[in-house]
Amino acid sequence: MRIRIGTLLLTLWLSAASVSAAARTSDTDFCKTIVLRPIAYLYEEGVDENGVAFPATAAPPVVEKGRIIRRVTQYVVDRKTGLTGFCAHFDTCYRATATVDGRQVKAQRLLNCKIDFKHPDKEDDTIYYGLDLDPRRNSAHDLRIDRTTRKLSLDIDLDWLAILSVEAPRSKCARTVRRALTGDRRARELLRSLSPYDCGYVR
Repeated sequence: MRIRIGTLLLTLWLSAASVSAAARTSDTDFCKTIVLRPIAYLYEEGVDENGVAFPATAAPPVVEKGRIIRRVTQYVVDRKTGLTGFCAHFDTCYRATATVDGRQVKAQRLLNCKIDFKHPDKEDDTIYYGLDLDPRRNSAHDLRIDRTTRKLSLDIDLDWLAILSVEAPRSKCARTVRRALTGDRRARELLRSLSPYDCGYVR
């Protein structure tokens, strides 16, 4: 049995990284991938049953073929290992490839988004790329929500306000969103203090 020491530290790493990477994430959580081959965590490493350390490139699969991964926000390149992966909000990062006969083979495919390769955010160990909704693969409804989110420049945790403004345009909170879009600073500050409960938002 393999002991995954990387997994034990992953939650702490993601908590710290989520703050510094906020500007690098996509503006919506509609992005999804499908797993084409069994894949491992991107930042996984540990020791096997013989006490021999294994690197991230040799980590065992944890996600089976056919799974849909939702709320995908980033495509990342690990400069130390050369591995690539997709990171999901409130989840973790999964490898974009699988090792087959010593080769890296595509193992995840975006279903409704595109990688924004034009605006990389480079750090010492990692390159981050945001994601954009693909207009050809999303409904007009979802695209409207995405545009509203971008205009408001909301954190991804508050994208429910954009959804509310599209689905319940006559509600009090939706009217506050519209005021914020016109540049009303007080309205924007109010939005930051609201919770889904305050607005009767239930999903």
